[in-house]
Amino acid sequence: MSTKGNFIRKHYLAPYVVGSDTAPKEADFHRLANRISNITDDSSDETDASVFYDSEDGNAEESLLGRTEVWTFEGQYDAEDPAHQIVANARRANDDGRKLWHRIEETDGSVVVGLAKIFDPKAGGGDATAKEILSGRIAYIKKPEVTPAPPSGE
Repeated sequence: MSTKGNFIRKHYLAPYVVGSDTAPKEADFHRLANRISNITDDSSDETDASVFYDSEDGNAEESLLGRTEVWTFEGQYDAEDPAHQIVANARRANDDGRKLWHRIEETDGSVVVGLAKIFDPKAGGGDATAKEILSGRIAYIKKPEVTPAPPSGE
């Protein structure tokens, strides 16, 4: 089986409406792609390793305590792009003002949608001779919903 290019995976952002835990309609999402050069899965697991007296060989057993799905992105800032505006608006926002919806269309056709927060949002700045930067980290704040890809041929 061949591998697929990362450009096939599509990321979208939508503003969060305070008090609404219902994901927006697909048309309300804005693609995070224009001038974006890198989107990286920086997810992490929090684990604990323990050895118990009933262990047969003294090897530690590692347990998953928590998981955070995080996507880091970077590129060039376009103040007219709606997805970039969502990032820019989060720069001076408080904790609740950092909430947004993140939608991912995976390379296998599955769709991931969930409530997230943006951290370290940057929209503008950088070297005097360089283009303005756009970057940040998007972290789901609860497990996102995953809709499997339709079977092949549909």
